[in-house]
Amino acid sequence: MTTFALRQGSPDETRADLVVVGVVQGPKGATLAEGAHSLSAAWGRKLSPLLASMSVTGKAGESVRVPTGGVIPAPMMLLVGLGADADVHSVRHAAGVAARNVGNAASVTLALPATDADHVSAIAEGFCRGSMSTCAPAQVWLKLPC
Repeated sequence: MTTFALRQGSPDETRADLVVVGVVQGPKGATLAEGAHSLSAAWGRKLSPLLASMSVTGKAGESVRVPTGGVIPAPMMLLVGLGADADVHSVRHAAGVAARNVGNAASVTLALPATDADHVSAIAEGFCRGSMSTCAPAQVWLKLPC
C-alpha cells in the first residue's frame, strides 16, 4: 500500500530512492520548475549542459531519468515536463507521468511546484491516478519548498 507524507523541506537533502523534479520550457531551454531551486543550486553550472545533453525540453508528458552521481543523496532524479507553465493541470499531469515512471523505487520525493493548496491536491491526485496502472512505491513524500 502506498502512503503519502506531506513534508516541508529541501529536495536536495532527501534520502529517497528517487526525486521527481518538474521541468518547464523556457525561451533559453528547459529549466527546473519552482520548488527545485535547491536542486539547481546543488547541480550549479553543470545543470544546463546536463539538461541540454539529455535533450530535456520540459514538454508536457516528457520524463527523463538522471543518475545524480552523488550530487544529492537520492541516487536518481526523474525529470518530468510541465510545458510552458506550471499551472494546476500541468502539475497534475506531470505527477501522473511521474507515477508511471518511478520503476522499482521504494520511496519517492515529489519536488513539483506546490505553490498553494490546489497544486498540492493536484500533485496527490495526479500521482494516485498515474499509479493505478503500475506497481506504486511504498512511500511518497511531497517536499514543499521552505
